Amino acid sequence: MYLTINDLKTFVDSEDYEILARADENPEAVNECIKGAESRIIDTLDAVYNILEEMEKTGDERKKTLVSICSHLALWGLYQAISPRNIPETRLYNYEAAIKDLEDIRKGKLLKSLPAYMDSTATTAAQFGVNENLNLLY
Repeated sequence: MYLTINDLKTFVDSEDYEILARADENPEAVNECIKGAESRIIDTLDAVYNILEEMEKTGDERKKTLVSICSHLALWGLYQAISPRNIPETRLYNYEAAIKDLEDIRKGKLLKSLPAYMDSTATTAAQFGVNENLNLLY
């Protein structure tokens, strides 16, 4: 997995400790939320970037921005699974910011260092210009 439980713990606020304590009782729920967050990232970015290559990385090789986004998405999913009526306002803000950041990455406005897909069928570049030898008289 791209994200670890320890990564989640670095992005929690004091109000999140209770939900993580309840999640420790059910580690499978945490793993499912992490998988859901990773799937959301892949689904959003896979059409534009070679995101699967990035998602295979571990430790310090990973993009910190994607780790942050994935953590906020996973924590949101954890709240949805365990305590959907008691979601702190900061968690909602972080979730919405993570979704916006994902869209900005997809549009190429953020995290421009991700490897984009290359078109393997293209053999030559398109050229635009004017043919100066063409003499058109009207």
